Amino acid sequence: MFALAVVLTFGCAIALQRYLRSGMGFAGEAIRENEIRVEYLGVSARRIVYYKYIVAAVLAALGGGLQAMAAVHVGPDMAYWTTSGEFVFIALLGGTMHVGAVLSAAFLFEVIKTYVLQLSPYTWQMSLGVVLLAVILFLPKGLWSLLARLRAVRT
Repeated sequence: MFALAVVLTFGCAIALQRYLRSGMGFAGEAIRENEIRVEYLGVSARRIVYYKYIVAAVLAALGGGLQAMAAVHVGPDMAYWTTSGEFVFIALLGGTMHVGAVLSAAFLFEVIKTYVLQLSPYTWQMSLGVVLLAVILFLPKGLWSLLARLRAVRT
């Protein structure tokens, strides 16, 4: 099961990175910045957002299917509001510059959560909040922006 999850994760990551570096992916970034300007260029922002929703739904269905197969039992605790908060935390931690940012942020989130839970079992959520505030204040584009800064310094 683990091998299947790893293969599907990296396969989806490669496909998603290719999609984000295509014209449709760059148009999505342009829509985030200025939707009206994209419409003036003759590109349908509604169509691009529609395709983004389809891609997100396919990835969510794939992730949900893997989770159901791994857990064997799906309970209400999987739909608790803190689960979606973890996704937001991972998105803010990694940033939107690369698909690898999200994967590395998910790994880093689990490492932080594990160690903070061992160190302070009653205040681990507050510790995660402090980490999140530090990332928002000092790295507003996420941890992946550190690599972009290092590349800029090298050139």
